[in-house]
Amino acid sequence: MFADIHRRVGHKLTSPTPRKGKIDGINFSEILYADDTLLVLQDDKSASLLLQEIEIESAYYNMKLNEDKCEVISMNADSKVTFGNGKVMQEVEQSTYLGGILHKKVNPMVAIRKRISATLPIVSKLNIFWTEADCSTKCKLNVYNAVVISKLIYGLETLQFTEAQGKHLDTFQQIGLRRILGIPPTYIDRSHTNEEVFKIANTAKGCDEDKKKTKIIPITETIQKRKITLLGHVIRAGNRDKNDPMYQVTFESKDLAPKMTAYRRVGRPRNKWHQDTMEQAWAKIHHNGSHIPKYTGNEKQRQILQKSAIDRTYPFEQSKNERLKKKQ
Repeated sequence: MFADIHRRVGHKLTSPTPRKGKIDGINFSEILYADDTLLVLQDDKSASLLLQEIEIESAYYNMKLNEDKCEVISMNADSKVTFGNGKVMQEVEQSTYLGGILHKKVNPMVAIRKRISATLPIVSKLNIFWTEADCSTKCKLNVYNAVVISKLIYGLETLQFTEAQGKHLDTFQQIGLRRILGIPPTYIDRSHTNEEVFKIANTAKGCDEDKKKTKIIPITETIQKRKITLLGHVIRAGNRDKNDPMYQVTFESKDLAPKMTAYRRVGRPRNKWHQDTMEQAWAKIHHNGSHIPKYTGNEKQRQILQKSAIDRTYPFEQSKNERLKKKQ
């Protein structure tokens, strides 16, 4: 379907840029998953043309776009994307794609607040289970991690947030842990610190069948580990194919050189996902050393990280699930 669309668009597009509307540094203009479509282009004329060609091709397969559900986020510009009938697509500050929040101002707190608000009702519905269920505390903690925490942090390893923003997630986790363990919040009793709550949770006894021991750590630490795991996937994907979409938006064409942006918003520089995650991975590699050399992003350091990711050595080693799948 999109092969035909690209062929027609290539003949019609008159954008002055040689990239034909594509954003500099990437060679794709859409992300597809089932019936969800995300178009990524650098001008409204190119976006309108591609959108209208999608409408034409969809009609050929007896399908039609739901115009009321289509939204456009204009970054650093005011734009008008139009359908084939001339109707202008509604412009929004934020939109949801595959469960993630895309925000015009790239504000991670929007995604964090929405994830917390979506998870909070689950904690409340299970309140009777936390307090009255006739099972071990360890069992309750396992359910909490599997049902609540997994929903809360799903996909957040792609989000770059500050330490202060991450504390909102850790605070949410503490509320649940204290409810299960019967420990009052700190504003009532300061004798039980957050560190002590984790210690009590990790020493909680389970039933005989409860042999799985998973250490409970702050959510921000869990996300940090997942970010490093994702970084390893991106590096290996780029090693196989430099045109891999994940690799394209993270690094330049070779040697893990960070992606450079042609335009930057006014204000202080934002934290970058690849820079922060590579610094964390670098620190993990040297965790046993007496002195951790500062990560400066030079070519030698990038080569060490790349080799570690490709060879799947610490901290990029295979997870338990990956090892089990490989054995099967």
